[in-house]
Amino acid sequence: MIPPVWVQLKALPLTLNGKVDRQALPAPESVKPTSSKNFISPRNPTETVLADIWAQVLEIERVSIDDNFFELGGDSILSIQIVAKVNQAGLQATPKQIFEYLTVASLAVEVTTKDASSEIGLTSPKNNSYELLLPELKDKIPSNLIDSIVDIYELTPIQKGILFHSLYDSQNGLYLFQTTFTVKALLDIDAFAEAWQQVVQRHIILRTGFY
Repeated sequence: MIPPVWVQLKALPLTLNGKVDRQALPAPESVKPTSSKNFISPRNPTETVLADIWAQVLEIERVSIDDNFFELGGDSILSIQIVAKVNQAGLQATPKQIFEYLTVASLAVEVTTKDASSEIGLTSPKNNSYELLLPELKDKIPSNLIDSIVDIYELTPIQKGILFHSLYDSQNGLYLFQTTFTVKALLDIDAFAEAWQQVVQRHIILRTGFY
């Protein structure tokens, strides 16, 4: 809930009736976090790759190897983008590592010494075709569901962020919503069940599971 960018003003712009003129406020995007004053350049190829990716995703000119990910405007969604680009560059990284090792210097040691394949991956293989992914995941999917699979595809950035937080803090329950309705009227249960089944069959998202 902490804003990633703070804009300092000498005074708030006001309308003629003395209220804050929101239309006159400068756009927060115009003020980007900057790297630390004591800039330290990358010392090896791994740090160079990570620093370039951080700068690209965080949309800043350069990143010191001692800069803090969150202080530069990083968040859970941006961490997913960084992990994807790091893996595409031939290194191994996970969102959990991004949150644990908040500088390029510390992260560089982890991505070069740890095998991230044992972590729960939030990115899919480069080829997302159903035919290639199904054999890979077949032993993870209940046998009674195999024949009913329609497609397999990568999560959206928002879904990846939600999944990351759900796995990182499984006891939180932040993204679990349950609503109960009491119907005080005559209800044809069979007709209701059939109608709901029609809705489920029509919209694939209602039959979607997450691996």
